[in-house]
Amino acid sequence: MNGFFQKRDPWGHGLALWVLAGLAFLAPLTVWSLKGLRLDNDMQTWLPAHDREARVFQWFRGHFPDEQRVIVAWEGSTLKDPRIQRFAEKLRGEVGPDGVRRGGSPYVADVFTPQDGIKQMAACGVEAQDALHRLEGVLIGTGWMKVRLTEAGRADVDRSIRDVLAHAEARTGVSLMVHPKVTDWIDETYLEELDSADQEESTATMTGDELAPMIPEHDFQLSWEGVQAGSDVAKNLSKALLEFRGFATADSPSGRQLVDDAFFAVGTPTAVAVTLSEAGGAEPDDAVRSIRRAAVACGIPESSLHIGGRAVTTA
Repeated sequence: MNGFFQKRDPWGHGLALWVLAGLAFLAPLTVWSLKGLRLDNDMQTWLPAHDREARVFQWFRGHFPDEQRVIVAWEGSTLKDPRIQRFAEKLRGEVGPDGVRRGGSPYVADVFTPQDGIKQMAACGVEAQDALHRLEGVLIGTGWMKVRLTEAGRADVDRSIRDVLAHAEARTGVSLMVHPKVTDWIDETYLEELDSADQEESTATMTGDELAPMIPEHDFQLSWEGVQAGSDVAKNLSKALLEFRGFATADSPSGRQLVDDAFFAVGTPTAVAVTLSEAGGAEPDDAVRSIRRAAVACGIPESSLHIGGRAVTTA
């Protein structure tokens, strides 16, 4: 698999359109847009031209000037990931009482997280679930296909995965990769540095528990090249997984059903939009290196880091 954001546009190009759409203010539609980004080979467009967000993007182009933006994401991230806020704060720095920003990266003008989008929409009267829906496929993804096993399937998980995988690949002709189930990342070292009174408050403010969607229970995930929720491949794969039967028993003479459900769920991965400063636009290579260093310093493995944008292609 080339990447968890992989999807080409209808013409087969790797030109990505990232649109943060759907903010409801006084007008029927107000949008932020993350646009015109040429992504690296590992991150390609989420947005087919016929989608609603693509039409919003065209509207946005006529109303707002362009800015240099970089999209940063990492595998396994969820809205509960404390590294999102830590990463944003490390890039932003802190503005003092005198209005002067201290710390942060000189190459970064602003950082916009999924939590920022949800909170700003909530302030404008948009319900949390609606806000999540509007950010889906933009700064919040559906990730890989989640697979939940039946009780019979969980009796021997390794064997069940091996058997259903072989069946699904034979039925669909798709090469599949198995991944662990989604779990929330917790920095145990960071929590140990806090006293018990601060831990609960820190976890709530940094992870956004009140905002995060509940990802249904599952046992593992499946990916394939060009993975996309709602695609024909996804539908055929789900059907193949659900129809598979294991060995027969007295209670299940036609074979035991091993897969209870196969589905996509919004909530992972997440992405952060970084707006470059004038210095960042002038020195994109230094800007990208600065962003990478900040991510690694926040506990994000460089091997799982994905960065896209025009600054990436010119760096």
